[in-house]
Amino acid sequence: MVDFLHYVENSSPKNVPEDCDERLLHLHRIVEQIKANEQMGVTYMKMEERDRQIKEEGREEGERSKLLSQIQKKLGKGMTIEEIAEALEEEPAVIKELMGSL
Repeated sequence: MVDFLHYVENSSPKNVPEDCDERLLHLHRIVEQIKANEQMGVTYMKMEERDRQIKEEGREEGERSKLLSQIQKKLGKGMTIEEIAEALEEEPAVIKELMGSL
């Protein structure tokens, strides 16, 4: 188990002891094949980019949701679009657009 954890931390040949378990050697061979495969590298990079985009979209959606919540609260207090825009440091046009989705 210790050999495996060292290998997981850094999957390089130097982290595969000579007297290690056959399963770790098998894992190492598979990892080396994957690393040597150029198409797998491209696929991995695409997955990384997709994951980054998904996180960014989630972050943007969260910010939008928070802004919508703030707009609703301020509307409930009877504030005008201009007052809301000033309070939230947004353009009135942005507030109007967001209000369309309420």
